Amino acid sequence: MLPKQIPKVKKVSVLIDYANILSSALSMKKHTNMEILYEYLVSIPYIKKITIYYGTNPRNPKSANFIKSLEKIGYEVVTKNVKFIKINIHELVRTGQNKDLLDRLDKKVVNYFLKEVDKLGKHGYFLEQPKCNLDIEIALDMFQSFSLFDGFILFSGDGDFSSITKLARASGKHVTVVALRKFLAGELFQSANCYINFMLFKNLKGFLYNPSKK
Repeated sequence: MLPKQIPKVKKVSVLIDYANILSSALSMKKHTNMEILYEYLVSIPYIKKITIYYGTNPRNPKSANFIKSLEKIGYEVVTKNVKFIKINIHELVRTGQNKDLLDRLDKKVVNYFLKEVDKLGKHGYFLEQPKCNLDIEIALDMFQSFSLFDGFILFSGDGDFSSITKLARASGKHVTVVALRKFLAGELFQSANCYINFMLFKNLKGFLYNPSKK
């Protein structure tokens, strides 16, 4: 998995985008034991800081409890509340590819669907999209700690991190990216010093487990 040594690198900060890890694990039909991951990371001598970024769902008490469990394990946790954005069905179905699909349907069916949606809306039923992007916090933390570390390990495949990764490398920092291959953006792969497939963490005993056997 992670190398035991990185040439000329003595102090590394680990930044974990939990949403990315969760999506990767679920795509593998696995759950994660974050305590085992932490124990593994702190066992590596050059790793000096481990931060996890996680969105708090104010509607779910389990979310706050999960943060407490992460802090108890030893992670530094950066969080902010998840926001819920109301989805306008009329706008959604009348734009782009959605409109192309509806144009192929019977107009009576479409009109009936939209009328039923409006009826439900009057009774307080509507679709919402949860949103909580911590990319800015991750990138800012990395940038502000350039003077403290000579390397970073980023658990995320998000292409939005390619700019901060390029900046880190231009500043002489070593950047390792850990992500599932299908979730890895090409620009991030190109900008990092090293890429490690998250799939290899199946070898970390107990970290990725089958929920039915837990």
